[in-house]
Amino acid sequence: MSRQSLSREQLQQRAARRHTWQEAAAGAPQIAALFEPRSPTFRTLDKKLVLGDEALRMLRALNDFDRRKVTEELLDIALHPNRLDADTGRRDWFQRLLPSRYPFKGYHYKIRYAIVPGKPVVIVDIYLDKEPLQPDLPDSMQRNALYQVSKVGTARFTPEFKQLGKEPGDVIKALTGSWGTDSPLPTHRIDTLHAAVNGMQNNLAKAAWLMGTHLETAYGENSVPIDNYTLFFNPTEGKGRDFFECGFDKQNLMECSHNSRHLAAVLVEAQRRGHRTRWVAHSQGAIIFITAVEFALKHDGIRLDHHSVCLHGTGCNVRQAELVCTRAGITIERVRNNPFDLVPNIFGPNDWSLGGLERSLKFRGLVKEGGPLASPHTLPYLGLETYVEQLRFTGHHELARYAQQFHPSEMA
Repeated sequence: MSRQSLSREQLQQRAARRHTWQEAAAGAPQIAALFEPRSPTFRTLDKKLVLGDEALRMLRALNDFDRRKVTEELLDIALHPNRLDADTGRRDWFQRLLPSRYPFKGYHYKIRYAIVPGKPVVIVDIYLDKEPLQPDLPDSMQRNALYQVSKVGTARFTPEFKQLGKEPGDVIKALTGSWGTDSPLPTHRIDTLHAAVNGMQNNLAKAAWLMGTHLETAYGENSVPIDNYTLFFNPTEGKGRDFFECGFDKQNLMECSHNSRHLAAVLVEAQRRGHRTRWVAHSQGAIIFITAVEFALKHDGIRLDHHSVCLHGTGCNVRQAELVCTRAGITIERVRNNPFDLVPNIFGPNDWSLGGLERSLKFRGLVKEGGPLASPHTLPYLGLETYVEQLRFTGHHELARYAQQFHPSEMA
């Protein structure tokens, strides 16, 4: 290992180093790709601001989606340096109807800068702003972002789930308390082996424990426990708009949602680093994941073979997902769909047979209001016998008898 000792003077000189936008673009292809050198935006950034070493290092480390959003903030600073507080509120109602439009006026990175009269603005540092990334914010103010979630308890969802409590609420309380739902750590990239994308109608606290539970089911057969994972958080916008966003990502006529474009950038950044990632995508999260892979293939044109995925309660069509992942080099390790779940059966669509429609309609009430343990959609599907026990445990004896008459081979 080679070592280099820096004097205090050298350290101060390095800390005081400044880079024009043109110099930054010349030394970093990812920054050069943002704007054409002859474009008005490039010239404005080059003329009106300079980047310190720390700011440049962070800008280079971001994924493409984050880098573009932060650069929009840098451009606003270059044009309006005396406006210190960015407006982080929601956009107006019409703009929020467009899933491809980022719904907040400000992004969740903080930029430290200095103003020197008569000289370009000095961008000192760029870092995650943790204030708008807290789990206790109202659902409507939560952001799609990356969070590292830690395992803090020992409870796991297994066929022996009744050992976690005497009542359904006790079981869910044990699972919830097993993950750090009150302290997910915002991060700018994936540094864990496992990662997950949550489905619709999840706030950050619910997504943190639920996706940890799905990951343990997907990959818990290994002897090494899952101590932490990275959550790509898909915030809820309310039931109606969540459904609209699902349909928007499934159509191929227009651009995909900003959630999917963000995840595409996360996948590409991890691939370029050579980082191995094992994913779980649940419900709408499966739609976002497959759409993100398609977007990455179209716009970046690189294989994503450092990623693999398990699809749970899939809101997307499994056959289409297999085709897209094969093109990208992604291994689908397992598909886990409850045969009574209307989300994969009807909305996937994966089973429009008469039997599939009958089962889906019979259990639609449990998907909406049955609670996590009775719902065929919320928790991971552990097999028909376990799900029948879940129905009995939650008092749905008639539906348990109905489900028990089926054999797994009879269901698609």
